[in-house]
Amino acid sequence: MDMTITNARLSFPHLFEPAAESNQPNAKMVYSASFLLKKDDPTINKIREAIYKTAEEKWGEKANGILMKLYANNLVCLRDGDLKDYDGYEGCMFIASKNKNRPLLIDRDRSILGQSDGKPYAGCYVNAKVSFWAQDNQYGKRINCSLLGVQFVKHGDSFTGARVAVTDDFEDLGVNADDEVNNLF
Repeated sequence: MDMTITNARLSFPHLFEPAAESNQPNAKMVYSASFLLKKDDPTINKIREAIYKTAEEKWGEKANGILMKLYANNLVCLRDGDLKDYDGYEGCMFIASKNKNRPLLIDRDRSILGQSDGKPYAGCYVNAKVSFWAQDNQYGKRINCSLLGVQFVKHGDSFTGARVAVTDDFEDLGVNADDEVNNLF
């Protein structure tokens, strides 16, 4: 089930280059990100509804019981940030997502973003297009979230300090700046 999550804070983004899915040898390389929302954000209820519908489509009448077990064992992509010891997670829920394919990355005006644009970055605010799906195979049952796309919304305090500068971070020195600098040497 596809859904757009709006105005979420971006965390642990691997959006331009894939990263190892785990610390295991031969781990799959995936694109991934987590999206944080305050616990009182109305989007949380919409996410829970989408997760329930996904479970119901897969397991029918057994969905409620299966979901209770999955939530209890932390096997649902929607998780409680208070259980993590990361900056910015307190008082939030977060959605963990990944995809083997590179997600669409766009700016506010829907123009394509590249790594040199310096956004999105951990701590900024984004809209995210995701798809929930139910796993039921030899690896067990889960509700997972595929990452389809990310739209930069606005700047936020960087979690890692790893954001790159934007033009607004610098003063306009004007046309004569080179002449003044050259006169110093």
